[in-house]
Amino acid sequence: MQGNLRTRQFFTFNEEIQEEENECLEFKHFKLYPFKKEQLETIQKLICALVNHKGGRIFIGITDERIVKGVTLSQKNKDTFVNGVFHSLISNFVPSLTSPEKLYEVHFLPVQGPNGTNLLEVKCVIKIIVKQGLTKKLYSTNNDCLVSYKRVDARVIQLNVEEICQEIIKREKNLQTPLPSHCFDDPVPLTAQAYQNVIEISGRPVLKPRKPKTYGEKEKFNPEIFRVIIGNLSEFGFEEEFRALIYLLNKKLHSVLSFELFQYPSRDPFILIELLDSTEAKFILAFFEELEPTNKEGGSITATLVR
Repeated sequence: MQGNLRTRQFFTFNEEIQEEENECLEFKHFKLYPFKKEQLETIQKLICALVNHKGGRIFIGITDERIVKGVTLSQKNKDTFVNGVFHSLISNFVPSLTSPEKLYEVHFLPVQGPNGTNLLEVKCVIKIIVKQGLTKKLYSTNNDCLVSYKRVDARVIQLNVEEICQEIIKREKNLQTPLPSHCFDDPVPLTAQAYQNVIEISGRPVLKPRKPKTYGEKEKFNPEIFRVIIGNLSEFGFEEEFRALIYLLNKKLHSVLSFELFQYPSRDPFILIELLDSTEAKFILAFFEELEPTNKEGGSITATLVR
């Protein structure tokens, strides 16, 4: 698998995931949506076990054999899952998973066609990020009676009454330091359309730069141009396409380019400069030349950047 599961932005149909299930990672494949009652109960138990442990991630649409199949979901299905189905799964948790801090995130990651070129817009992998709960508390799925689960290796174990009592006493005396919040700050997923825009443009023969002289005498990527691009993405209105482009370059080149540089603006983007040779630099600027977006003064991006 190319890239860490935490930072993955899309998957390819039938690809094999290299990472195996562990105490913080679970794969599930439910073929049809809406999910069955027992499947939803499985998700609920997993969430409880993870929040009682170190937190983790659940990927729905990946088989036990680590093969990506995806789940067929329309945009309406996605909205229903987040606002209806998923909410009903966590609404009775005690302590609450929504207050004072939200302890979960739900992302939908597009599934790419097996030839690596087309995104299957209705196919996605559901990624549920479960944050570590309060270390002194034991979470229950039911507010009427204690029903609790814990994570042991890659298994979910239901606690009996005696084990629940022992666990509560143990946690009250617990001096364990909770994991920092950034452990669960995964990149926000990009839309299928953003990737499609990049893929369509990158496949055109006209992608070659129209003005080679604008890239500098030594054919090196101009750090100042790069900084201007980063600083003005929202103004030009193509932030998602740019992030998608960098991510695709990262996968294609197998380099140490870090997608996180573009997800977290506080990171220094100039770490990336020396890793970009003239080919990647031209690819990035040519991408914007093809889109021909305009800035607030009515000029094109490339015209503005190379002045």
